[in-house]
Amino acid sequence: KLALPVLLTAGLLVRLYKLTASSIWHDEGYTLWLVRYNIIEIIKRTARDVHPPAYYLTLKPWVSLFGTSEFSVRFLSVLFSLGIIWILFKIVSEIWDKEAAFWSSLFVALSPFMVRFAQEARMYGVVAFFTTVATYFLIQYLKTKEKKWLLWYVPAITAACYTQYYAFFALLSHWIIMALFTKKRRGLLHWQWWAANLAVFILYLPWFPIAYRQVTRVSKSYWIRPEWITIKTIPDTILQFVTYSHLDLSLIHI
Repeated sequence: KLALPVLLTAGLLVRLYKLTASSIWHDEGYTLWLVRYNIIEIIKRTARDVHPPAYYLTLKPWVSLFGTSEFSVRFLSVLFSLGIIWILFKIVSEIWDKEAAFWSSLFVALSPFMVRFAQEARMYGVVAFFTTVATYFLIQYLKTKEKKWLLWYVPAITAACYTQYYAFFALLSHWIIMALFTKKRRGLLHWQWWAANLAVFILYLPWFPIAYRQVTRVSKSYWIRPEWITIKTIPDTILQFVTYSHLDLSLIHI
């Protein structure tokens, strides 16, 4: 019974540690600049940026209540990150057991990579929260065969896609999960799953033209190019995920 409170407390402490040690940097500055505007203007200006608007629309009422200090704007990300720990614990408990849930959630609670993005006034921790929540609803649907879980799944995954475009990879993974259950009563071929995804498509339809323009524009300019991905950069990327530190690529002679 104490496992989850311990995990959340540990996660909170490491996320609060040096939360305001660094000043607001460029992307966070853009966040603070954007949330000064009203909702309509935020959407208009986001349409000319490279990210969808949900994070800014979430932060807008938050800063109206708590101000725009470094602590305030970053603490919202801290709360969403703590939510990831909580939901992940429930997911793993459903699939395996409480012991596996503890160790997996502990990894997320103390992961330097997760902590880093929990301390930033940007959308990355928020999209991770929404995709984790959507995954929980999907697992509950598969377990209980109750369509109410898909009714919760639709807004969760839609919110994720409106927060960051990488959420579409999570949606793809959910299709893979459903494909594994194709022979089951609630598998990939069931009409409820298709209806849920149709609902997501309709809800996201107004943003599709903007998303296409943003993604194609970014991919033609400063996106990661295929030639940049080498046998040297792959271990460095993995190390960053685990420790949020860089590998000295000069030590790798290939």
